[in-house]
Parts: sequence; C-alpha cells; structure tokens
Amino acid sequence: MLLWVELYCAEDAVIKYSTVQIWYAGNSEGKGVVYNFVTKRGLCSWPCSSISWAQVETGSAITWKYPSVVLEGDGSVGEFYSVGRHRIQDDSHGKEYKKQGHVESDNAAANTSPYIEA
Repeated sequence: MLLWVELYCAEDAVIKYSTVQIWYAGNSEGKGVVYNFVTKRGLCSWPCSSISWAQVETGSAITWKYPSVVLEGDGSVGEFYSVGRHRIQDDSHGKEYKKQGHVESDNAAANTSPYIEA
C-alpha cells in the first residue's frame, strides 16, 4: 500500500491532519500481511501558517512514514505525532525544512519507545 498526501497552508491558517489506519495483520502463517509506505508533504509558505500531522497505525507488518513540512513563512510551524501498535516494524520520522525568516523549530524532539506490551 502506497499513500501520498500533499497539503498547502495559507496565511494565519492551521491544518491538523489526522490518520488512523487499521490493517490486516495476516493469518497465523504470516500470509496476507500489509506493507504500509506513507509519504506526506506540507508547505507553509505564508506567515503564521501551521501544519500538524497525527498518525496511528496498527496491524501492518511494516510501516514506513515520512511526513515533512517546508517552512517558508515567518512564524510558520510544523509538528509530527505518531503511534504504532501490535508489533509492527515502524520506521517513522518527520522532517522540517526552513527556507527563510523566523520559523519555530528550536525545540525539536524525537521520543521513541521500544516494544511495549499493551
């Protein structure tokens, strides 16, 4: 499964994009599993624009997701939140590209938890 999303954020606008994906985890022999590859791009080209990605995935054997935001406008903001469940192999990270001016990315953080029995 390949998913492609592109967002454009205007001046003083806020986009909060949320995804919940529940995939078939396959049978007891491992047949029928889903490989989930996600590309998401956003552009904040106006002042005070903001894009926030929030994602929850469960069931797929492998999930690779790489949301990114280009921060062009002064005071523009990009955020990324992700949760994976049910023993999936999850490779996810967000990217922010600063093109000019003053943008909010001084407090970037990545918090990853290993497998947790829930």
